[in-house]
This record gives sequence, C-alpha cells and structure tokens, in this order.
Amino acid sequence: MAQRYTSILLIVITAVVAFVVTPVPSQGASLPSHAYSLPDGGTVALHGSVSPLTRNAKVVGKPAASRELGVTVTLALRDAPGLDSFLSSVYDPASPLYRHFLTPEEFEQQYGPTAASRQQVKSWLRSRGMRVTGTSPNGVQVFARGAVPALQQTFHTSLYAYQHGGETFVANSTSVAVPADLSQSVVSVTGLSTASHQQTAVTARAGSSAPNGGYSPSDIHSLYNTAALLSQGITGSGQTIAVAGYADYGASNVSTFDQQYGLTNAPTRINISDGRNTGALGGYKNGQIESDMDIELVQGAAPGATVLMYEAPNSDQGTINLFNKIVADNRASIITTSWGDMESDYTPSVLTAMHQAFQEAAAQGQTVFAASGDAGAYDGTAGTSAQVLEVDYPASDPYVTAVGGTTLKSSDGQYAGETAWKDLTDPKNPGASGGGLSDIFARPDWQTGPGVDNQYSDGKRQVPDVAANADVYTGYAVNTVSRSGTSVWTQIGGTSAAAPIWAGFAIQVSQAVGTRLGFLNPSLYRLGAEQSSLSPPPYHDVTAGDNLFYKAAVGWDYTTGWGSFDGAAFISALRALPAPTATPIPTATTVPTPTATPAPSVSINRVLLLHRVNGKLVKTTSLKTGEAGKIVILYSSRNADQIAPSGRVMLRQKGKVFKTLTLTRTIYQGKPALTATVKLTSKSRVGTLLAHVTVSLGSLTTSLNQGFKLLAK
Repeated sequence: MAQRYTSILLIVITAVVAFVVTPVPSQGASLPSHAYSLPDGGTVALHGSVSPLTRNAKVVGKPAASRELGVTVTLALRDAPGLDSFLSSVYDPASPLYRHFLTPEEFEQQYGPTAASRQQVKSWLRSRGMRVTGTSPNGVQVFARGAVPALQQTFHTSLYAYQHGGETFVANSTSVAVPADLSQSVVSVTGLSTASHQQTAVTARAGSSAPNGGYSPSDIHSLYNTAALLSQGITGSGQTIAVAGYADYGASNVSTFDQQYGLTNAPTRINISDGRNTGALGGYKNGQIESDMDIELVQGAAPGATVLMYEAPNSDQGTINLFNKIVADNRASIITTSWGDMESDYTPSVLTAMHQAFQEAAAQGQTVFAASGDAGAYDGTAGTSAQVLEVDYPASDPYVTAVGGTTLKSSDGQYAGETAWKDLTDPKNPGASGGGLSDIFARPDWQTGPGVDNQYSDGKRQVPDVAANADVYTGYAVNTVSRSGTSVWTQIGGTSAAAPIWAGFAIQVSQAVGTRLGFLNPSLYRLGAEQSSLSPPPYHDVTAGDNLFYKAAVGWDYTTGWGSFDGAAFISALRALPAPTATPIPTATTVPTPTATPAPSVSINRVLLLHRVNGKLVKTTSLKTGEAGKIVILYSSRNADQIAPSGRVMLRQKGKVFKTLTLTRTIYQGKPALTATVKLTSKSRVGTLLAHVTVSLGSLTTSLNQGFKLLAK
C-alpha cells in the first residue's frame, strides 16, 4: 500500500526492512498535465485521481448516503514559470537574489492562487451542496465537507466501499472531474479515498536492550565529528526543526530518553486534520516506534533546537495537508520525514500537490530531508516475485534531500569506515539502502559531479543524495513502545534513522553559518564535485557494498549518494562556498512583489481543554462529571483588518450533537484565543466526547475536531 515508515528495530538480534519518504520537484520535474477534457465538454477530469490502492481491492458495497467526508481541493500555484525562475535564482550564488528567501505572505502574494480563483472554487462547491469549512493559511487549499450524494454529484464520480486485506475503505471508482473553467485552477481533490497508507515494517524478538545496546547521541557526535561543535555552543540553539509523521509519539518514552542523555528540548505536538480525523494514533501497530525514534535522534543530534512534531492521519489528504501546514507555518527551517512509498503508489494529482508544497519550502529557505527507503533498489517489492526497480517518494522529489543508509564501523569510539547497508537475514524481506532512478522526475541541472553520469543514467532524478548509519546491528539506542505496549529500550536502524540524523546535523550547520540553509541539494553536489580537492573532505565516501542491485563506487552512487558527513569538515567546506548575500535566519529579505490586496484567512492552531488544579488552570484531556472546564481555541488570522473572529463548539457523542457552546474572545498566554466554559453533570455522558470547533472570520469558516473524555466522578 502507500505510506510506510522506515525503521528497523532490534531488541536482542533482529533484522528488519522498512520504508521511506520522497517529495516532488519543480526543478527537473516532468509531471504530467493534471487535467484532461471529458466527452461532455462541460467538465474536465483530473489526471490520475483514482487511488492505486483500489487496484487489488474488492468492491464490497456502497457507503451510506448519509455518510459525510471532508475533502481538500488543492489549487494550482500562480506563474509557474516565474516560480521556477525565482527558485533557480535564489540558489544561484551568482544571482543578486541568492538566499533572498520569501516569507509565506510574500510567497502567497507572488505565487499563491488568486483570491478570485479561491472564491470561484468555493462558489462551485457550495452550488453543488458542499459545505466549505475553510482555507489553508497560504491560500493553496480549500476545505469542504459533504454527504456521499453531494460528493458524487460535485466530482462526477461514484464512491464504493472496498476491502483489501483486513481494511475496508471508501474510494472513488473513476477520475474526479471539475468544471472546465476551473481545470487550470484545481490540481488535486483528496479525501474521497479513506484508505490508510500505513504499513508497519518493524520486527522485534523477545528480549530487551539496555541503553548502551546501540549508539548514543554522544557516540554519533564522536563518530561523525560533531562533538567539537557542541563544545563551541553549536547545539542547534535558536533553530527549529519539524518532524513530519503519521503516528503519535510516546511522551513518556521521549522523556525517558531525555533523562538518560541529559536532554531538555522536549517536542511540541501539532495535530493536522484530513477532514475525518485529527492528528495520529500511537501504539506499536500504528508506527509509534517511528515517531519516538525520529524525535529522539533529532534531539540527540541538536540538543539545543526546538522540535515540532507535526502529526497527520495516514491518507493522501493527510499527507498533503501535513506538508502544506508545515510550509505555511514556516516555523521550522529544517523538515525531516521517515515515511513514504514507492512512486507508483501515488496518483499524479497527489504528486503535483505535494510538489507545490516542496516548491514553497524551497522558496522560503526550508530544507527537507526524507528517508530513501529500506528495500534497496526495489522499493516496495524487494524479495517478492513482482520485484521491480523503483525508488521511494517523497525522497525522489528534486526539492528533497534523499538520505540513504550505511553500516557504520567504529573502533575504540573512533570512526572506522562505512559500507552500503544491506541485510539478507530474511531473504523474503531483505533490507538495504533505497536508491535508483525516478520514473517521474527529470534529472535536475544541479545533479552533476563524479559518479553521477554512469551506465544507468537515463535523464531522470537519481537517489539518494547522501547517507548515514542505517544498519540495525550498528543502530541507535532508542526508548519506545513494545508490542505489548510497555516502554522498552531497543536498537533501531533503517534509513528512517539516517534522515533525522542528517536533519539534526543540518540544524547545527544552520546555526554555525548563521543562515537558513534552504534547499540543500545544489550545495551538496557542489561539495561533492570538489570533494577530491578538499582536505579534510566533507563526506565519508562509501565505496563498498550494494543495495541489492546497484554497487557503491568512488564519488556519487545509487547506494549512498555522496556518503555520510564529517561534521567539522562539512561546515568548513560549506563556509568556503560563495555566499554573497546571506539572509539571517529569523527574517527574510523582501523581493519586489506585485501589488495585490491579500485575502483574509483564519486557521485553528490548537484546541485545549483546561481544568483547575490547586487554583490554577492546567491542560488536561478529561473532565469529571460536574467539574467545570474551559475549552480554549488558539487561532491565527491574517489580513483581517477590523473583522473579529467568532465561533462555537458542538459537543457530540456517538455522532449526535447534545450541547452547543458559544465562544468568546480572550487572551491565552499572551495570544488571541476563543474560549467557552463546559460543565457536564449527566452520568450518561461518561465516555469519549467529540468537540467540533468552528471559527468564523467574516464569511470565512474553518473547523477542527478534538476528542476528550468525561469520567465518572
């Protein structure tokens, strides 16, 4: 299926295969046109808008007519040629625009969809019986809800219930269609398919591993030569990193890890909605190991950095909303994800929407890392009869830095070399560093240097770009959840681990050079081209091993890219590259923008439940019957002028609304907020409740669901 997370877990001795991440490029991209005309001439079908997950699924019925689904309509960016030109200039040292990154507001004004196109889409949706619930902060997405008949009528398709394995899901059976006059405005419609893309790829054997059973943060700093940076205060201080995932983390596991290694940069959770669910589930079977590991490795690599954990439901809609939210927020200069799937499991319309988000990240100076996959050259099919060469997405996106895997050797705590990671312990499920050639993206002009042109080159994007330790047998000490749900120390590998290691190092680099790094690949390949003339070299060139098909070689290769980093040498070499006009991290230099009246927008950032403990209001996830609590909504609004937000909360249980609360404006911890007091006395309400929050700003409306529990007194 689709989204998977890449991690390999060893409790006593175990080998495991996992999956990775990959995004879509503008530079070097060769995406198909997103629309084509239908015979009736009045509507246009979105190219590739039927989920590949329906291929091997069985139709088991039709969804109930009363069933509602939320959809995300992603709009096309404005002036695509101009954006491509800007992105080329902003990463060209010879250009006067070099490193003059945009703010989200500037990006929206120059390249975002126009207010008129958004309004046109909203009017169309409402005319078909859909309920528009809001827009994304950057104006790229329109959110709406509707019952099955309205959805089918609006998008000219039929919805069916499908079954595959143990999962039953709803999906559209034919391509989504939009009015012909909107065909150039809409690039994707997600939410009609409710299929989960998540597949866990972790194997554990009975037993346990002490913290010293794997590499600790200090071990990695020593082996990759970043320990001296810490002693100089280069800890990632003042920097923010975003971890993108589809599983909740265990706060107690992360806390145990932090206490063990003296870390204090606890993560902040940011939940994303896909129109049906908000945030992500935890637990072993849902992939919590991935989230625990990503956070802990990032913390250990950059102990002074702020860590944001963005969590979304595992669906195409969740994926698009997740990355769009990260770039629209623009809080993090470094983004890392260890989730993904083979390119062929993504529809062209979803790839286009994802690609746009990575373009915005590059324009704003945000760096994106993704794991290249754990099935070697055969992403998703290694060890099967259907084995075929394929790479992982979003790692294959030219605007993403793809991170492969190595086996890291040490001797008396010192670096002793690396080989391309490959694990044949289980022949039916072999593990290896993901790498190969994209079937979708053209090779970008920055992808040059020793080893890049080779016997396999075919004009397409080549991955990975770099690598780090990914072998479970030389893996990392992590505290996470066991199969039984208890906390356990274990040893983890996979390119899922290599990506956050590079991301954490990049945060240190950003602090050291004093600027956002932005889209890193052009600089990585420039350093690779000069590697042989630099002393010491910035990379550990990996020349031994293979990834089930491609062999490691001198210079760049399909197993480990340029190799792993020598921290101090990498920063020294990067500083020597031309940097005529560096932009300080906190701000971005303004470039000329066309005059336009920005459209107002509003978004819900977080829904909190508070109750009193010893006279003070503190956060909670439950109330007792008869106990008074406060629901607090933190929101963001832009270009609102004098318009004041308003809102309401509908409390639901078992799908029925039993109480509606009106929100009033307030200030919470120095930020504008909306609040309502809630007190439930009926014992019949004991259990899980759903708070459906709606916030309005003039004619704009956005909503979010948040669950909490009512306990017996």
